[in-house]
Order: sequence, then C-alpha cells, then structure tokens
Amino acid sequence: MRNDENNPYEPPRSDLSGPGVTDRPEYFDESTVARTWQRFVTALVDTTCIYIISVFVFFVVGIVIVVAGGDEATVNAVADDSLISNLGLGVLLNFLYYLPQEAIWGRTIGKLVTRTKVVSEDGSRLTAARALGRTAARLIPFEALSFLGGGQPVGIHDRMAHSRVVDTRRSSSIPAGR
Repeated sequence: MRNDENNPYEPPRSDLSGPGVTDRPEYFDESTVARTWQRFVTALVDTTCIYIISVFVFFVVGIVIVVAGGDEATVNAVADDSLISNLGLGVLLNFLYYLPQEAIWGRTIGKLVTRTKVVSEDGSRLTAARALGRTAARLIPFEALSFLGGGQPVGIHDRMAHSRVVDTRRSSSIPAGR
C-alpha cells in the first residue's frame, strides 16, 4: 500500500480554495469586454493598415524588378500573378501584421486607436501561442460573421485562442503598457 502523504517525490500542493482566490484577476469581467463598435473600428483600421502595407510591398517589388533590369512586362506579370500566390501573400501579410503586435504588446494599431487590448480569458497577458491561434483563426472563411447575432462581440478567433478583447478605459486595473 502506498502512502502518498509521506512520499518525498510527490510534487508540492497548494491550497487554492482560500479567501481572495479567484479564477480571473479583478480587472477582468464581462463588463470590460470591448463593445461591438470598438471591434468594428479596430477591424477597419487594421484592414486599412494591411492594405497600405501590401501596396508598399508591391511598389517596392516593382522598383526592384525595374532596377534589376526588368521591363514593364515583367512588372505586369508579377502584378497579375496567380490567385494562389496572391492569397499566399495575403496570408503572410496577415501573420506579419497581427502576430508580432498581439504577441508582444497585446495591441494592434487598430486596438491602439480604440483603446482596447487582447488578453487571455483568465485576464493574463496573451502568449505567443494564443496570438498565433488568433491569427490563424482569422483565416477561416466568413470568420468575421461570427460577430453577428447579439450578445458580446466575441469572434471565432477569440474563442479558439481562449482570448478576449477588453476596453482599457473600462478596465481600470489593466496596465497601460506591457
């Protein structure tokens, strides 16, 4: 018969049932979740930023081709490339835009404008793995429609990554920076 109470190899145990122990930090509750209009404006700003970046990338690629000795036909061929390569570039730009910003700061440019921040469901800082999950889930077709239907604006990418976007103005204990 084993006696686990006296086992020197047993990991230490913590009593997590005492007073003051909660599942989430005090600043995170359902009233702090960002509003629908904030999520919409954030999406508009972030999409605009991604479009600006993609125009810049294509502009730089065109200049590089011309400087390298290519002609107008080569530039047009690159611009008219296949749907697959354009989708690939779009996916790459989405990952390059969202992943570092959300993993490092918990904010994108759109979230800075609307004064919102993404956190894990438990209110803690978003991990790189959760940021990767959010970014990947944004690629699901019609994912943006998951915000329709009333209730709190929580999209598929929030649910899959176990994250929430919170309004930093209504969340007084959320630190302004990281």
